[in-house]
Amino acid sequence: AQGHYKKMRLFLGIEFPDEIKSHIAASIKPLMSSPKGWENPCDYHLTLLFIGEVSEEECEDIKQRMRHISIQPFTLT
Repeated sequence: AQGHYKKMRLFLGIEFPDEIKSHIAASIKPLMSSPKGWENPCDYHLTLLFIGEVSEEECEDIKQRMRHISIQPFTLT
């Protein structure tokens, strides 16, 4: 019998500092009255790669591989 696997949507992203999240939220406030559903400012981030639907096992494998990645700090302008 085939087991039931929970899938999740996975992406690689950069989390913004709270100050930047607040600035973004204030900048787009006029748009928030539209029928479009808006994310909570605490969830704002920059998606670098959308991986898609993965199983919990695949997610753990990706997390293990990412532990070996080292990125130097940088500035976005």
